Amino acid sequence: MKARQISHLSTSSKMEMASFDLDPKASGCADRCEYGINQVCYVLNNQNEKWPSRKQKLQRNQRFIKSKHFVIKLKFEILRTRSRQFRWFGAGDLPDLETFKKIIQICRECPSVTFWLPTSRDDILYQYFEDLGGAISPNLIIRLSAPSVAMEMPAMMKDLCNKWGITWTSTTLDDKEATCQASKDGGSCGLCEDCFKLEPVVYLIHGKRARKNAKNISLNTVQTIKRPNGERGVFTNPANLGQKGGGF
Repeated sequence: MKARQISHLSTSSKMEMASFDLDPKASGCADRCEYGINQVCYVLNNQNEKWPSRKQKLQRNQRFIKSKHFVIKLKFEILRTRSRQFRWFGAGDLPDLETFKKIIQICRECPSVTFWLPTSRDDILYQYFEDLGGAISPNLIIRLSAPSVAMEMPAMMKDLCNKWGITWTSTTLDDKEATCQASKDGGSCGLCEDCFKLEPVVYLIHGKRARKNAKNISLNTVQTIKRPNGERGVFTNPANLGQKGGGF
């Protein structure tokens, strides 16, 4: 396989599979997601993400998603890996609805591959499933992140996930509550494929800096988070969910 034929994908040593990544800041998640704002995000705390070559690739990908050739070229790269599993956004997140639509098209056109898409973009999911009445192919596993660090996914959001045919994830500081073994022992995922199943997963917040920052977050305080497009999303405790633009 020639390197020039695979120019937009990355490979995680932890998961040992190809992924398409974006810059956390350019895609908006670093300034919108509570994990990014409070420096709990593993990507922002990963020194390997600071290499110039890595930054250049993520910036190139950010431009690439706007290309009219995005679907056909990325589909080619994914199929060239000859992998049966693929991850969207090992770094970064969905930047907008149009990119989400392109991703769904790629998944439909690659039925032999199982895709995993973790995201905090409840607003984009709501637009697609509720406003547009959209659907996804069965080979795409979408995991909506719980809105706050170390917070269980609220019941209302679980109901919507079930309605849309997607699943969710949450995080914890308690080793006994975590269901992801790799997050607990700090090793690779090995043969585990739980992230590619339509079942909830609880990740242990790991890393000294991430755990320290997570402990400093007040889980019952309403957080007003600025979205990249200028809208404001309010992530709050379950009692206050249901406001438009906040928690859905």
